[in-house]
Amino acid sequence: TPALIDYEPDPVSAAADARKGCLIWVLALVLLGLALVTAIYFWRYRDHPLFMSPPEAAAAASAANRKMA
Repeated sequence: TPALIDYEPDPVSAAADARKGCLIWVLALVLLGLALVTAIYFWRYRDHPLFMSPPEAAAAASAANRKMA
């Protein structure tokens, strides 16, 4: 009926809205993941600054840890 046509959604704008919503969710999940990794790093691995250190420092630290154990 012609009266129902006025209430049907526009397929182009509905698809654009769905795409925007999906992109917002993906962005939110990526940011949440980065925040989680950052929080874990600062909570657990802050005292072990081997992340950006040269390999010699990692070898020396692991040798020192073996001597302590």
